Amino acid sequence: MQPLFIALLALHGAIHFLGFAKGFELIEGNQFKVPVGRRAGALWLLTAILFIAVSVLFAFSQAAWWWVACPAIVLS
Repeated sequence: MQPLFIALLALHGAIHFLGFAKGFELIEGNQFKVPVGRRAGALWLLTAILFIAVSVLFAFSQAAWWWVACPAIVLS
C-alpha cells in the first residue's frame, strides 16, 4: 500500500509540472482550457516540488512528511 501512495504523490507532483510548463510557455498544451500566467505557473512549480518532496520524505519514513504535505494540499 505504501508504494502505491508514494507513486500517487509523485504522479500528482509530476502533473503539476504541466501547469508550470504551460505558465512559462514551455509547452503548447491545448488541454488547458484556462490560460495560465507566469505567477500561477510559479505556484504550480512550487506545488510540484512540494509533492515530490512529500513522496521522498514518506518513502524514507520521515515523520515530518505531513508538514510538507499540508501546504502542498492547500496549493493544489
